[in-house]
Order: sequence, then C-alpha cells, then structure tokens
Amino acid sequence: MNRDSLPSDPQILQDVDPLSVSTELLRQGWRQAGEKPGVYSRWTLPDSDKMGRPNTLVLPLDPVRGDFVELMRDALDVLSRVAARPQADLLKTLGKVSGEIGDELRWRRESAVEAGRIAWPAGRQMYHAAELSLLSAAKARLSRSAYYGNKNGRFAHRFLESCMMGQTDVGSYIVTAFAPVRKTFGEHDPSISTARTANQPLFTGREITELLIVALQSTQEAVEHYERSSSLSGFDDAVKQGVSKEMAEAAFTLVSQRNDAELTVLWSPAQGPAVGIPESATGETTLEFSGAMADTLERAVHHLGTLSDVEYVTVVGWVKVVSRPRRGEDGVVRLQVLRGSDAGTLRVELTPTQFDLATKAIAADRALRLTGRQERLRTSYWLTQVSSIEEIDARAERAATEAPN
Repeated sequence: MNRDSLPSDPQILQDVDPLSVSTELLRQGWRQAGEKPGVYSRWTLPDSDKMGRPNTLVLPLDPVRGDFVELMRDALDVLSRVAARPQADLLKTLGKVSGEIGDELRWRRESAVEAGRIAWPAGRQMYHAAELSLLSAAKARLSRSAYYGNKNGRFAHRFLESCMMGQTDVGSYIVTAFAPVRKTFGEHDPSISTARTANQPLFTGREITELLIVALQSTQEAVEHYERSSSLSGFDDAVKQGVSKEMAEAAFTLVSQRNDAELTVLWSPAQGPAVGIPESATGETTLEFSGAMADTLERAVHHLGTLSDVEYVTVVGWVKVVSRPRRGEDGVVRLQVLRGSDAGTLRVELTPTQFDLATKAIAADRALRLTGRQERLRTSYWLTQVSSIEEIDARAERAATEAPN
C-alpha cells in the first residue's frame, strides 16, 4: 500500500488503540519479539514468504509521545500490506473513530473452488446463516422459545441494524460481522418515550453475542445426544439455553451442502473476554460444525417447529386466584400478566414453598416475578417448571403496561 493512501489527519492515527493493533497482529500470525514497557513493542512474522513483504514492525504504545503518530503510521502501513487489507478497513476495526471496537464474528465454510470464492447459491446461504444466527440470538435474549416466527422481531432487528458487515477474507469463504459490545437494547423502541420504555430491562450487544455462542454450543451437544440415542429430546432441553428452530436452521444452513463450517468470535479487546466461554490464547472462541451434522440438524428444525407453543419466559404479574394445594402436592395460581408474555393470564404451577410466597404477595398487594416454561394447553396458557420466584413492588410495572406504546 502506498503511504499516500494513509490518513492525512494525525488525530485519526492518534486515536488508534495499540491493544487492538496487538490483537490484530496475533490474528495475522505475528509474534511479539520484544518491548520497552509502556513505550513500544517489536513484532515479527515467522515463516514469511520471499515476495519482499516486510516481516518486522514497531508498535508504539504511548499516545502521549511525540513519535506515536509516525510510528503508528509505519506500523499500519506494514500491517495493511502484509494482510492485504485496505487502510480504511483496518481503521474501522482498530480505531476509536468507529465508536467502539465490536466483537468480530467470522462464519467460515469450506469451498470446493479456490480460496476466497464460492458458488453464488452457497454464498447466499452463508449470509443467510449469519443473519439468522444474529437474529435468533437476539430473540432468545428477550425470551426463550422453540420457534419464534415474528415474535421479538423488532428487538432482534434493532440489534442486527447495529451490527457492521466486514470484508470477507481469503481462506475458503468467510463472512464477517462486527457486533456492538456496550450498546444496550430494550424490548421497546427507545424512540417512543413512554413509561414502558423507561422501565424496560436492557441487554447489551455483548450479552446477545454471548448467548449466540451458548446456544450454538448447546446445539452441538444436542446433535451429539441424538447420535448416541436417536432422540431429539436434547433439542427440547436446549431451548432454555437459547436453541430454537431458527438457531437450528442457521446451523443447518452452514452445513447443508455437507461441507464443514465454523464460527469464530474474536472478542473485543476493549471489552475483554466473554464471561464463562472458553477461548484460545489469542482471545478467540471457535465452534466447528461437521457436514455430517446436516441430517440431524434438518430433523431438529422440523421438530422444534412443532413445539411452537413452548417457551421459557420471565414474567411479572399480579396473583388473582389461588387453588390451594393438597398436602405435599403442587398448587396453582392465576397470574394477571403485566409483562414478559403475550398471554394475558397464566395458570402457574408452584411447589408448596413457592405457593406460600405467592399467598404472601396477595396479602401484601405485591406482584411476582417468575421464570419458567410457558406452554399453551387447549385454550389456556400454563407456566410450569418455575425456577425462580420473587415478590416485587410492581405498581410502576402496571403503570407502564397501561401507558400507550
């Protein structure tokens, strides 16, 4: 790359994050060869070819030093030439000029043709799989369901519209996306300022990306369970981990041509690693999908579509009617739903201990927040397998519900 193509505004280079450059160097196979702590680090590219490409660079670490801009210009010049990435693309990934450095997701699929190319229909499938993965994870962040359809769609598309599409890289075929990390998303459109939007729970982009990985890991485990038992029950159990018909369809689309595929997430160095998710020494998490999984995933897509009335929800509501349990048996209460479910009323099955808490809520004129498995049976909605229950003051919740959306 000609140095004339580098940014002329020194402030752009001043805002480049050295930690992000270090991460990108590691991703490209560079290794640190020395440093002067807090001042600069020296890097080399092992096994570089003999085509005259540079294989060493100096990375400045202290933006206050007078030579920072010039050294950063030289470092990015080398990196862009070796990586064959346009300078502008590097700056969007590495600099603060993009607002924040998002988590980088790379969907990779083996291609029978030369590296970096793929048949047009297969390429369209790749982009569909990536988009469906992001949308499914966002929908699951709001509530768990075996099949969503249009449910949670507006929330999911607000997240998708906040993601950036990156360039494809050479190496089979790769689709790249940058997902926001700190930006928050609520169930309702924030441009509509009401009591409903003021009291809604918020989820960060990082939380959605983390759930994507958890759900795909659970998908892999459900496939393994099927291979051992010939039972799709593992997918039923995985719904509470974010697996859905749409998530299974995204995984199936990746391997539908019986080609191996993988998803790699390079966690944003500005935010740090994800919580509770294994990663490599270079800050990556990779999930592999074998082409042999295609038949099982296709069965799972159809199976989960039959469970459309089952979802895992966290609801807030007022206890209206109580059916006292017999000694040692579960009881049932009727919940007037304020938020968390499309059902206006839920019949909730509670253990004796949970039932006692519900009766106390009635006496105190307080609401309950419950998490469990929602299912429609004939004309009624039921909440069973309640995993958490707590008494809350929900007058604000009621006011938010009654306010216009």
